[in-house]
Formats: sequence, C-alpha cells, structure tokens
Amino acid sequence: MLFPYNFYHNCLTNGKTTGETDKYNSIAEKLHKKGIGVTIMKPLGSDWFVRPLIEAARQLDETHEISLPRAALRYVVNSEVNADVIFAGMYNLNNVYENVKAFYNPGMTGEEKKLLKKLREVAKVSAQNWYPDYYKFLEKWAPDTYDNADLNNFA
Repeated sequence: MLFPYNFYHNCLTNGKTTGETDKYNSIAEKLHKKGIGVTIMKPLGSDWFVRPLIEAARQLDETHEISLPRAALRYVVNSEVNADVIFAGMYNLNNVYENVKAFYNPGMTGEEKKLLKKLREVAKVSAQNWYPDYYKFLEKWAPDTYDNADLNNFA
C-alpha cells in the first residue's frame, strides 16, 4: 500500500487526531499484520512544500548545518510506520548522497528534531497558501496539535 507520510502529514500512526482521520491511525501496523507491504511517498511533504520548507529551514536552523531533506527522511525511517519502501525525491546525484546518509545513519540529532518541530508550525500556518486545491486534502492528515512525543522518542 502506498500513502504519503512525513513529519507533518503523519496522522496514520501518531494517534493524536480526532474525527475523520481517526480511521487512519495505526494503518501501517494493520497492513504489516496482514502481510501487506507499506510504501511511503512524500517524506518531505510534496513538491509544493519542498521549496518553502527548505527556505523556512534555512531561516530557522540555528546551526546552519542541517539538511532538511535528510532530517525529513530520518523522521520517516525512525517512525512507527516501519516502511518497506520509501519513495524519496532524487533529482541529482547530491540528492542520492543525502538520502543514502539518512538510511545508513538514521539517528536524528537534537537540532534536527528541534527544526522539524519549528517547521510543523510553519507548515500548519502556511499549507493552505502553498498547496494547490488538489493537494489540500493532505491537511486532513496533519493533526491539529502536536505534543512532539514522536520526535522525542526517536534516536
């Protein structure tokens, strides 16, 4: 099964949602129990999110050393989804190297976690402006509030 999942659109496993999205909680776990593979797409949100989030990350990253794509991919790798396959965007050789680093060194730094927490707020406020109409359904997959426990549990 293929579905979007990332540090922002993550209601499939975090259990923090109410209403319509409740039906998606723990879907990956249920699929695994049935022997169905889980494929994740859009680990950085979507093509409409990438540039605005990278620009916001540049401004919010106090260290000026964090690779947002790598941090976003590490989020998915460390998540409870336990994906069998992750489709990450790779447009040039540098993107390939970034993704390989995330898989072979999946532990998240404290600074990466802090940056993703800040970017959740940016994404929540700005998503309706960034997304074209055909992507706005994804906002139903973003919880209304975050306690960031998911990030606190990652290595």
